[in-house]
Amino acid sequence: MKIQPPQYLMAGIILLVFGLQFLLVDSYILSAQASEIAKSQLDISALGSSNQYTVQLPQWFSWSLLVAASLCFVWTIRSTRREP
Repeated sequence: MKIQPPQYLMAGIILLVFGLQFLLVDSYILSAQASEIAKSQLDISALGSSNQYTVQLPQWFSWSLLVAASLCFVWTIRSTRREP
């Protein structure tokens, strides 16, 4: 199955949105229910006195999503120009 240019464009838009969101938000606090699931799956305890986990993504993660989005956009432009 060949991936068409609109599919690359949609992947680029999704990666762009996630990359910008991860770039603008410093940390995520999981709800009590999600923290219980994470506790049972990861075998680690939550930090602090609360039973909620805080997820902090590294700075490079958001930039890598933005770079992948730009590559999808470039690939979309490139493949639409090559079609006869």
